[in-house]
Amino acid sequence: MDSKLIMEATRWILCEIVRIFWTGSTEDAAKAVREIVTYRVPVVFREGSVPIVQNPGLSADEEILILLLDSAENGMTLLELKSCIPVDPSTVGRAAMRLRDGRLIVNNHSGKIMLTDLGRVSAMEIIKDSPILKPTA
Repeated sequence: MDSKLIMEATRWILCEIVRIFWTGSTEDAAKAVREIVTYRVPVVFREGSVPIVQNPGLSADEEILILLLDSAENGMTLLELKSCIPVDPSTVGRAAMRLRDGRLIVNNHSGKIMLTDLGRVSAMEIIKDSPILKPTA
């Protein structure tokens, strides 16, 4: 718990430094702040540029949410999601439609899929309950 406090305080301080001393555009400053506060997802492993969710017990819906949380502002295309989730591609497509209908994900102007705030909260809940993060006795 102490380490979480230290991480959050450090993020807050860095955001304040950006806010006070940033000389570029406010849009770039906002993007920098979002990158600082983005939660790094500990259940995602990267093999080169390919993200892999390390909990094999998750549904396609849950894997999509976790991968999109990990991608932060970049988002992912449906094709990228299909290549990262080890199930039939049509299953990933149907899962994405359910998440979109539930307002957990949206498509941005460049065709990438992004999390909504509701999707971000749902992804964090999945990660919190993930057995890969629980210490073994």
